[in-house]
This record gives sequence, C-alpha cells and structure tokens, in this order.
Amino acid sequence: MKEKTIKITIAFVLIISLFFNYQITPVKGYNSLANGNVSIRVGLTSGITMAKIRVEKGSYNLVDESTGFIIFQARPGSLLTIVKKGPVLDVEVENNPLSITYKGPLVLIPEDENSLNVVSFSNTLYRDAFQFHNENEGISVINKLALERYLYGIVGPEMGASAEIEALKAQAVVSRSYALSCLNSGKKFDVTNNTSSQVYKGYSAEIGGGSNAVQAVDGTVGEVIYYENTLVQAFYHANAGGYTASSENVWHNSLPYLKATPSPYDSYAFDYPHQSGGWPANTYKWEKTVSVPEAQQMIDRFNQNSGSMSIGNLVNLSTIKLDYTTQGTPLCDRVTELEVYGSNGVGKVIKDQIRNIFELKSTKFDIKIDSAVYIKNGSNATVQMNSAHGLKVIGRDGLITEVNGNSNQFTVKNNIATKQIPKTFSEITFDGYGNGHGVGMSQWGARGMAANGYNYKDIIEHYYNQGNYDGKLKILNYYTRGN
Repeated sequence: MKEKTIKITIAFVLIISLFFNYQITPVKGYNSLANGNVSIRVGLTSGITMAKIRVEKGSYNLVDESTGFIIFQARPGSLLTIVKKGPVLDVEVENNPLSITYKGPLVLIPEDENSLNVVSFSNTLYRDAFQFHNENEGISVINKLALERYLYGIVGPEMGASAEIEALKAQAVVSRSYALSCLNSGKKFDVTNNTSSQVYKGYSAEIGGGSNAVQAVDGTVGEVIYYENTLVQAFYHANAGGYTASSENVWHNSLPYLKATPSPYDSYAFDYPHQSGGWPANTYKWEKTVSVPEAQQMIDRFNQNSGSMSIGNLVNLSTIKLDYTTQGTPLCDRVTELEVYGSNGVGKVIKDQIRNIFELKSTKFDIKIDSAVYIKNGSNATVQMNSAHGLKVIGRDGLITEVNGNSNQFTVKNNIATKQIPKTFSEITFDGYGNGHGVGMSQWGARGMAANGYNYKDIIEHYYNQGNYDGKLKILNYYTRGN
C-alpha cells in the first residue's frame, strides 16, 4: 500500500512539474515584441484549411492563447502544420499529429524577441510572431512584429529596392505614417500584405537586395508626418501621370494634406533606363483597347460585384471631369463620372470605381471610339457623336432619313480623304496617364525628385502640403512625441 502511494505521489508531482514547466503567459511575450515601441499585425491570408510554417532562425514556442500553455517548443528546422478540423485546430509536428486539438487562437512566439527570429510561410520569410485564428471560412494567418521591422519588408517592395536613397527615405516616412493611421481598426489585424494596404514581403525583402531600404528605415526611425498636429493618413500610388488628385475627387472625404498638386517628375518612369516589358514607362503613359464584347463582359463582372447597373447591351460611353469642390474641371484632368449607355438605360460609375469597371491603370484618360465623329447640330454647335445609330439627317429634298439608310456605315469626307465610319462602335481605346488612385505621393514622382537632388523632406512637403512650406506640415518622431 505504501509503495503504491509513493508511485501515485511521484506521478502527481511529475504532472504538476510538467504543468508549471509548460505554462506561459503568451499575452506578455506576444505584445512586447516591439521592445517598447509600436507593433503591428499584418494579415497574410485567410480562408485556408491548412497552414505550414517552418522555423528558420531562433527558437519559438507554439502556444494555445486561450489557455496559455505551450504546445510545442520549436527549434530551427521545426516544421509545424496547423489544420482546421471544424471548430478546432489540429497541430502536426514534422507531419505527425499531436493527440490534442485546440480551439485557438494559436500563437507562435519567439523565446528571445531581441534576437533574429525568422520563419518561412507560403514561400516567404517573415520575422517574429505569428497568430492562427480558426474562423468559419478557414484559418486566418497574422504576422505580428515591431513596426520598424515591418517597414523593412515594405519600403523596398513598394518603392523599388534600387531607388534613390532619398526616395526610399520618403517611402519609409510615408509608410510608417500610413501604418500608424491603420492601427487598432477593430479587426484581428491592422493591415494586409497587399495593395489593399501596403505590399509587404517580410524578411525576404531584406535579404533580397533590400539593404538600402533597411538603411532608409533606420535613417528615419520613428519619423511620421503631421499636418496641423494631426497624424497624416499618408496615401500614395505608383504614378500620378503629371498631376496628383484631391482626395474628394477620388473617394469621399476632403483632407487638406491630400490636395491636387503638379507632379512633373512622374515622367522619370518614362525615361527610366531599365525598361522591361513596357515597365515602368507604362506607369506614366498607357493605352488600352477593348472590343465591345470585352467591354460588355467587364460591365457584367462589375455588376456581379456591385450590382449597380442594369443597362442591357452597351451602346455608348460618356466621360465627365468635375472637381467636386470648385465645380470646374479638376486640375488633375481625371474622369470623375463615367456614363454607360445601354439598350435598357443609363448607368453611372463615379470616382475611383471607374478604374475597376474597365480594369484601367488610372482615371486620368480620354476615350477614343472607332465610330466617333464630330457634327454640327441645329444650334451650330460642334458635338461628338460616338454612335450614328438612329441618327437622322435632312436631305436636299427636305426629307428626314437615317444616315446612309440601312447601311452599317456611312462616309465622311474632309479636304484630304474620304473615310468609312461604322455607325456603331466595335472597340474602345482608353488613352491614359498614371497608375493608381492618384492621391498623395507619386512614387515615380518621388524617385524623379530624388534623382534631381531633392531630399526626402522636400518630397513629403511637396506631396502632402503642395510645397507650401508654411509650417502646417511637420515631420516628427512618433516615439518621442508622447503619443
């Protein structure tokens, strides 16, 4: 009896010992990753049934965040697989399932947050901590790390790692400002890893020729943009095509630091010596031609996503360029309203949605239609007609007839030649400039400014205060300002 009691006691002590040896407080370690600075949560993917992650550098603990217990202590080379099994998550170590399932979230936390900790996920290397949420539609994967380390993986992919150092510094300050404006949005993550937020390539960007980008981040550590003491939501885009846009003409809100301004150095992309497949020249000047059937398919796809138009068959297009503040033509010369005429009525697309419907690089464009002609109406005014279908004329005999009868085309003549014009257009050409929404800093404009001797503060002053130098815009250190 005593021997059995001793064995039970030893077993109980062993269980208690294991319990305390594997207990952890994940919130403290997980939230202190930024070493006293700000951390950010990056949504990498969602809706997946399985997430494979391998530890490359450093030691990690995989923790069940709901209980605070360590599931597995991972070392370099350890392969972990998180599998969704309905309401719970399975964990596999080297493809061998563990016996316990977990409700989650699960977090992968570095043991020493001050050392270099790197994992690989989905063919990309990332620093620091990971979180796995079990949601109805699948697993969502989030990378949490210090803001400055996050920027290491942003600046090169966004601006181009080979860009001039002052342009990279401008990108670092702008990206830091934008990221801070996105914190604590109420979601499980603050930003995504794509153009919905900022393009983030993790630690892979650092080791893939990103040393100048790291230098730019370190050289501007903590610096962000304030306009009249308010943190700037620093939007940016690839190329303004010569002139940026005011925010109210692209989205809804009018912000004083997001006003239209000339961007003459955008053409730097056009003159850039290292062209490949039309890039980057086509970020400045571009052309896109679509047939009427293709345009119809684009409208149908747009309707599936937005349900905003039921026009039937495409008949005509008309553009409006309107500044919503001045009610005149916008300085940036962008299309703000696109009227789509169809056999069943007229639909209208406004502002930045115009890019989406026909998958265009920007809204800074003019339309050329192969059936377009200019005519003088009864008021002796010259107007453009994109379609002569149903157009009637008065003949010499005074009779009103359809142009060229039942023919599908008609003839026009000038001083040089005679040309056959189709009554109904067969294709549309968008002749455009710029790439992106056009608000805030133009990245190619910034590169052009840097190449011409401007520093990063000049670039930021130009794009977020229209070069006024009136003291309203300031670049200050976020960490020491007392936020």
